Amino acid sequence: MNLKPRYYKLEFQTKNLHIKSHSAKASGYIYIYGQIDNNSKEVSLTINDVKVEFNYLLFDTYHTASHFQNKNAPKYFEMRQNFCNENNIEFKARSSNKNNNLIEFTNELLSKFNLETNNYLKKSTLKSLISLIKGNNPCGSITKPQNSEIIIVNKDDIYFNIPILIDCIWYKTSETRKIDYSNKEFNNFFQDIMAITELKNFFLSLESKIDDSLTKEEQRKSAKRNLLRSKQLISLQTVITKYRSFFSTNIEKQLKRKSLMAFDNDNFEKCHIYDVQLIKKDILNKWNNKQISEPMEIETHFKEDLFKIQDFYNFINLSPNLHALFDSRKICFSPETGELIENNQYSSLLNEEKIKFNKINEDFLHKCRKYLYDKNLAYKKDLDK
Repeated sequence: MNLKPRYYKLEFQTKNLHIKSHSAKASGYIYIYGQIDNNSKEVSLTINDVKVEFNYLLFDTYHTASHFQNKNAPKYFEMRQNFCNENNIEFKARSSNKNNNLIEFTNELLSKFNLETNNYLKKSTLKSLISLIKGNNPCGSITKPQNSEIIIVNKDDIYFNIPILIDCIWYKTSETRKIDYSNKEFNNFFQDIMAITELKNFFLSLESKIDDSLTKEEQRKSAKRNLLRSKQLISLQTVITKYRSFFSTNIEKQLKRKSLMAFDNDNFEKCHIYDVQLIKKDILNKWNNKQISEPMEIETHFKEDLFKIQDFYNFINLSPNLHALFDSRKICFSPETGELIENNQYSSLLNEEKIKFNKINEDFLHKCRKYLYDKNLAYKKDLDK
């Protein structure tokens, strides 16, 4: 497992920051901690932590009137209401869409609001950030990126839908993270995004205004379908990366316990028997038309498949040379006997390797047998195509 830590710092502001406006305004930074997985066949980026820091805020104390009577009001209503009550700020229903009551936050209020915002984001989306300061739902910006009210500024470039992209690859857990972003050398977020094909395509589609001969409604539906599929694939890869990390951790734990492994071999790579690409393929085959796209939803629906990625008994401690041969299906192991089987057409094993990896330890074979069966079955299906 080769996870590279990445730290990013993005400058954000409301679109109306430098123009005359009666709406809420804000500026600040979004700090991000993520990991790039270069070891999988598909390079991926997973975001593990996001911290928002407002350095300027013109806050609207008025809020959409209907939320005051609605038991199912959005989460940001409760957060805003509690914050205002705790800080003696008058919080009132907006009598019309054009009514606003703006107050500029002091440094003390900014500090408190930053804390509450980051607690709120643990269970909500970055896209909803604008709602925290304005008190109404965000504008739709998928087919019209320019509708986005919070923009990311990078030198001379402006990006409209980065919060949507971040939400897609942000893997949230109940684990409390305290990441120190001070004195960090920040990586180039956009350079990393453009180097990962799937993320690059998603990013470009989010930032492009769709302009073709379709009617507006068809245009909207088409854009949402395409973005949903991209989001699903990216979220799935995010979850897979996390479970690959669990796999690596499980192996380290078993090593400390001196648990029995497939072979008496200390010079090994962390090799799956039934490899991750096959598991991903299985999940996609079961997906059908499920309208799920968040990492946590994927975990719930595909729990058994994902467990295979982290399972210690889906691990085989092969040497680097055998790992490559095993992944490319030039060798395999009998599920019945655990014996090494060579594809003579591609035989490139050294005699010492043939001796050392001749047969899987019997006790381990009993527990890894199902993965060997599944691996060989998948190989046979590919040959039959």
